[in-house]
Amino acid sequence: MKKMYEDFLAFGKVISAALLLCGFVVLGLVAGKKLEASGKPGWVVPVLVLLGGVVGAWQAWLFLRQSWRKS
Repeated sequence: MKKMYEDFLAFGKVISAALLLCGFVVLGLVAGKKLEASGKPGWVVPVLVLLGGVVGAWQAWLFLRQSWRKS
């Protein structure tokens, strides 16, 4: 039973990291669309989405690495 509980917690941490990554990508998309609507060039949207993905992946990796080291 304890092993199943630990697996469930690990799964929850991975899902949380994926949601963190998605949140940063959506933040980049929303910020890029807002900047594009205010007159900035069209390439700002993909750049901010990519930047959000990179920052989100970095944060998710830090979260997972810290969680795995505690185990």
